[in-house]
Amino acid sequence: MAKQTAKKIEKRKKDPLAPKRPLSAYMFYSQVNRERVKKENPDITFGQIGKILGREWSELSDKEKDQYIEKAKKDKERYDREMTEYKAK
Repeated sequence: MAKQTAKKIEKRKKDPLAPKRPLSAYMFYSQVNRERVKKENPDITFGQIGKILGREWSELSDKEKDQYIEKAKKDKERYDREMTEYKAK
C-alpha cells in the first residue's frame, strides 16, 4: 500500500489594509468584564477566564445583553461601510 502524503494547502494572505472584522456582542461583553474576572480570580488560566465569562454571558437576561448587542450592530455597520469603501478601491 502506498503511503499518502498530505498536500500542503496554501492559505491566502490577508490584506493588512482590509478592515477588521466586526466583534460579536459576547466579545464586547468579555472586553468589559475580563479585567474584573482576573482581579476576582488572580490564579486562573486564560481558558478558565473564558469559561467564567461564557457562563456569565449565558446567565445574562436579554435586557442586560441589549447594550452589547447594540454595540455589535454598530460595529457590523462600521465593518460593512469600511468594506464597501475598501472594495471600491
